Amino acid sequence: MNKAPDEPRLRLADCSTAHSQGAMAIPAGGRSLAAILACHALRDGELIILALKPSLWFILLTSLRFIGCVLFLALAAALVQAPTLERGWSIVPASMFLIFGRLTWATLQWMGRIYVLTDQRILRVQGVLRMDVFDCPLRKIARADLMAGNRERLFRLGSIFITPIDTALPLAQWQMVARPAEVYARVVDEIERSRQAGNMFAAA
Repeated sequence: MNKAPDEPRLRLADCSTAHSQGAMAIPAGGRSLAAILACHALRDGELIILALKPSLWFILLTSLRFIGCVLFLALAAALVQAPTLERGWSIVPASMFLIFGRLTWATLQWMGRIYVLTDQRILRVQGVLRMDVFDCPLRKIARADLMAGNRERLFRLGSIFITPIDTALPLAQWQMVARPAEVYARVVDEIERSRQAGNMFAAA
């Protein structure tokens, strides 16, 4: 098994905010991701094992379909509605504006997304206007799967899908992470460690 990347283990400061399991949406309200993680989701004394964001390729790959549609429609409009090249070029600024807007939105999505693995649970925080927090204790995870589409394989990325034991809880994924095999190995190791600790505690 490949050795997972060395990551700093940080101890959290005290926080009085109550913890709530499952997935929830909270207003962004100018609160930083660090504040949400420190005061909303994580417990006092919890150790952060991994804290990472999607690869920067996330911005482009999540926008490719939209960009392709815009370029196709721009070409069709230029051929059908513009009898002259000069009129046809007027479509270019509008197309560039739409593409720039989509890439800007994807950038905001990337900035508002973070994946966290602690010694007790796994989290995924995402959202632009509203933060959506997935929070599941490691001992309550049924399985974790590593998957990669063709585009992800091309850029050596992968997505980790998290399935809770409680079917009432939503599924979650760490989407388009770099070094997916190493990250996945670290996640699986922590899940197994948590299960073994729980079994030892139950046997005692």
